[in-house]
This record gives sequence, C-alpha cells and structure tokens, in this order.
Amino acid sequence: MFKIKLRENEKLILASRQTEWVWGKAVVLVLVLIYVPWAFYAKYELQDITALRRILFFWTVLVLLYALNKYLLWLVNSYLITSQRIISVEYKNLFSKTVEEADIQSIASISCKTQGILESLFNTGKLVINFSGTAKTFEMHKVREPEELKETILSAKNKLAGLHV
Repeated sequence: MFKIKLRENEKLILASRQTEWVWGKAVVLVLVLIYVPWAFYAKYELQDITALRRILFFWTVLVLLYALNKYLLWLVNSYLITSQRIISVEYKNLFSKTVEEADIQSIASISCKTQGILESLFNTGKLVINFSGTAKTFEMHKVREPEELKETILSAKNKLAGLHV
C-alpha cells in the first residue's frame, strides 16, 4: 500500500508491525455489536418485522466495515529497519499517513519496556529509540519481541559504524 525508496547500498533488514493482539478489543467489540442485536431479534421472535431485519443487516455491514478498517490500519502501520535508517509509517486513517525516518548511526539509546501479564505472556512491549543531536524519539508500541528488535537495530548500527570507521 506504500512504497519506500531505499538509498544506494541500503538493504531492508526487517519489517515489523504491532502484534495482532492490539485489535483484540476491536474483535470483541465487533462480536458484541453483531451478536446482541441479532440475539434480541431471534429471542423475541421479531422475524415478521421486515424493516427491522433490513436495519440489522445494515448495522451488521457497518460494524464489519469498522472491523475491516481496523484490520487495514493494523496491516499498513509498520516499522522498517534498513541497513541505514529506521522508518516509521503510521496511518491515522486510510487517507492520513505520517512517515518518519532517522539514521541508524544517530541512535543515542534504545530501551525496551514490557509491562503487565499479557505483554509478558505474549512477549510484546514498547521500544523507545532516542537519537543524538535532536529531541527526536521513536516509540514503537506493542511490538512483538521487543528485545530481539532492539538487538537487530543495535546490530545494524554496529555494522554501519564498522563500515564508516
């Protein structure tokens, strides 16, 4: 859905996104918003009311469109680690995109944070990257295996530093 032009001699190391668990709330909400009206419709034997059935079908389509929107936003929001840069692609909605990038060699510090039982169980967390010379900070929320992602970034930084020495 988006294209990033790589620089000369730049290679994509890793493409990452938030864990699938971030849309767990949306899935539960969608199931409730579809199930409750249809259960009410069936329980009180309202099948004879054609207008109500049409409204319920319309409601179901709207809820499914909401779910599709949530899924597509999860799918296109990503973090790209290349041999030279870190690129963050964030969509607020399907028509509003923010692309941020920073050079790997300017990384001052990287920290990981895993908080809570669910994040510990599913090995997800937050990665915060600070850059030297600027107040720029990348925060990667609810990413899978934040420790491994941190090590991948540091490894890319060390390889790049080795090339420039």
